[in-house]
Amino acid sequence: MNIIGIVGGLFLAAFYIAAAFYIGWRLFKWLEYIFDGISSIAFTFVFVLLVALSLKAMIPMSVPIPFNYVLRSIGGHLIGFFMYLLIFFVLADLFNAIARAIFLIPLDTQRVIRFRAGLAAIVLTFWYLGMGL
Repeated sequence: MNIIGIVGGLFLAAFYIAAAFYIGWRLFKWLEYIFDGISSIAFTFVFVLLVALSLKAMIPMSVPIPFNYVLRSIGGHLIGFFMYLLIFFVLADLFNAIARAIFLIPLDTQRVIRFRAGLAAIVLTFWYLGMGL
């Protein structure tokens, strides 16, 4: 393997890890608003498991044939789910930043606005996935 492939692979791995961290952090903050006593350890365990399943769709591994198809199928769907969440969370944060910069959103309602932006991102993600886009 040449040096360009190694550097490109490391760059993509760093981007995927950063994107997964961002999505997980935003989902946790959104769930924390709904459920006050949510465990960060349990959420981290479940989220890391889902990220590992999505990595299975990208990296070929030797797993018994019946499990390989199921894991690759679930992982492929999770990649699409993560990418839509990433797009919509970034757009929601961008909208919040612009609205704060031009004083469209009062500071005392910022927590409610962030919750609604997260809810909109999650609803849009499920809607796009449900439509098959």
